[in-house]
Amino acid sequence: MSSEDAELLVGELTAAHPRKSVSRKRPLKSEAAPLSQLIEWQLERRIESFGRKTRSHPLYDQRARESVETLNSINKKSFDQITRRAGKLCSPEYRYKFDVGLKVDDPVDLALQFLRKVSAHSYEENQALCRNKDLDDALSAWIKRANRVLKKTELRNKGK
Repeated sequence: MSSEDAELLVGELTAAHPRKSVSRKRPLKSEAAPLSQLIEWQLERRIESFGRKTRSHPLYDQRARESVETLNSINKKSFDQITRRAGKLCSPEYRYKFDVGLKVDDPVDLALQFLRKVSAHSYEENQALCRNKDLDDALSAWIKRANRVLKKTELRNKGK
């Protein structure tokens, strides 16, 4: 490209040229909804979302009840083994591990998962225990019993 061609191109593009090509008209608001319609939509959305959290309470209450019943129904033979598993799952080393080898269809594993969430201060599980003080007391008693067993096994292992 020669210098003459460059001058012709530069001469054609002036500062006024881009200004003329940009439209300064405001867009038409034909698609905008009236304010009354917006208020109606907001009210509908608010009505739909009202009570969303309280509708989930029965699910967590049922999980808490089933877990505590399962933990309290464990026989003495398997109590030590399950207590060791619970101690391992609730320890800080396992707090952020997702795959901990729990089965979804086993009620004992579901109870251990609930116990793990309670020990990790999960809001929903702790609120389910707060809503039902009998379950909270029963779980606290089970945890105390489990901690005694864990201390005995720890002392037994230290002695060896």
